Amino acid sequence: QVSIPVEGMTCFTCEMTVQSAVKKLPGIHTVKANAKDRVAVVSYDPQKTSLDQIVVTINQTGYKAKKPKF
Repeated sequence: QVSIPVEGMTCFTCEMTVQSAVKKLPGIHTVKANAKDRVAVVSYDPQKTSLDQIVVTINQTGYKAKKPKF
C-alpha cells in the first residue's frame, strides 16, 4: 500500500475520476482518493503494475501526482 500525493483535487467528483482511472490498471486491490488530504491511497500488486504507472495514470486524469518519498 502506498500514499501518493495528488494536487488539484477539490471535490468528490475529482476523487471519483482518480479512483476510476487507477482501478483500470492491472493488479490494483483498492484505491481511495481524498481531496481534503490531497492524497490517493493505493493497494496494489507490484508484480502486475508499478508505482510509476499509477502516478502516470493519475497525471493523465489532469491532476498532479508525485511519487512519494520513502
